[in-house]
Amino acid sequence: MDPELAPDQSRPRRPAHPLARLLRLSNALTPIADVAAGGLFRLWVDGASLDGFAWLACGLASWCVYSAGMVFNDVFDQVEDRELRPTRPIPSGEISVFRAKLIGVLLIGTAVSASALAGLSSLVILTLILGLALTYDMAPSGLGGSRLLLVPVCRSLNVLLGATAAGWPSFDETPGLFAYAAVYGAYILMASCFGVMEDRPVRRARLPWLTFGTMVLITLPLVLGLSLRRSDQSLGMVIPLGLWSWWATRTVPGLMRAWRSARSEMMGRTVGLLLRGVLLFHGVLATGVAPTPLLQTGVAIAFLAGDLLTRQLARRIPPT
Repeated sequence: MDPELAPDQSRPRRPAHPLARLLRLSNALTPIADVAAGGLFRLWVDGASLDGFAWLACGLASWCVYSAGMVFNDVFDQVEDRELRPTRPIPSGEISVFRAKLIGVLLIGTAVSASALAGLSSLVILTLILGLALTYDMAPSGLGGSRLLLVPVCRSLNVLLGATAAGWPSFDETPGLFAYAAVYGAYILMASCFGVMEDRPVRRARLPWLTFGTMVLITLPLVLGLSLRRSDQSLGMVIPLGLWSWWATRTVPGLMRAWRSARSEMMGRTVGLLLRGVLLFHGVLATGVAPTPLLQTGVAIAFLAGDLLTRQLARRIPPT
């Protein structure tokens, strides 16, 4: 079995703190990586001036609104979770509904405050993300595909949130950024489609399309990154290609195994694999557009470190 999908069968581990599970801390770096990618794109592709303080504030706002979305998702799904996911903190009684709501409200307040400090552009996009996230949380699961589309839209907007650290990102000024955000949103949509089959009967007819569609999407950050490079140094292709190869050799076998097994349990593990891959998705793009080998190396190390930390956290904290 692919080690990324295999359960950890080492010594028994104590369950993670209920608050860590409520906030999905194993995915905590992924919304921050969205913001990082948007800011680096504006800096290295568009040549825009990046406000460091606004960029950091956007990162904080991104994590807070993501975590608030996770909290309210569990609040509104508590009845369903009692049957399907009884070990989550709210249905298991580890965290009360009142306490969860209080945590969610505090996170939303922090997100709005941080985005306001970053600037009006950041506040506008953060408000859009927040509205869509809460719509997703409150919408009945029976809406199916309509509800599912809200997730990739939120994550695409998250990339644009990072870009606001360099001012309002208009399509005429930076079409490449919008193209990248759309590709990233499509990747998140694929992960969400696998997630739907975690709690429902697996539809085998969909698996080939999801598998090969995801394989195509994981090549696009590399293609976009190298095509948008402002430097023509051939050496600059080595690091993004190496990072992409490392990511692909971990992801593709997992996708193929999920397709062959067609088991609900494997769908859940595939979602975790793809969500953890967000760090490397953005890392491949960022190393591709970085103007010098030194910057490429630094970015690659940063995203690899984040990927390693995310994988370690995922051993104890469920990603979904």
